[in-house]
Amino acid sequence: MDEIAKAGGTEKGIFVADGADTQQQLLDALGAIRGQILDCDFPMPEPKPNMTVDPAFINVNYTPSSGLKSTLSELAGEAGCTAAGGWYYDNPAAPTRITLCKATCDSVTADPKASLEILLGCATVTEVPK
Repeated sequence: MDEIAKAGGTEKGIFVADGADTQQQLLDALGAIRGQILDCDFPMPEPKPNMTVDPAFINVNYTPSSGLKSTLSELAGEAGCTAAGGWYYDNPAAPTRITLCKATCDSVTADPKASLEILLGCATVTEVPK
């Protein structure tokens, strides 16, 4: 199984044993797989025909399994990332990618029921300088 996993881009296979907790093992394994494949780096949204995407009007919403949705702060770049998390553009002058800070990425990938939304049309929420 490990060889198959390596060929698929992961390091180790995930094994589920038959027993009293098989169902929970399977759910845990699926959650782990989801965390491994959930991306924290996204391409800029594609505009609809005859429209443009303005980077000043993009927001990223995060909803953890608790269900309390929040709008993540845009930061000036990776160097601005802290334990509070957020997101940033690969190139603020001409962005092609939206990337989650490590703290946010870790939270999202650890929560199998978390969701992210990239929204267009409202002024971007940015971090307030301290």
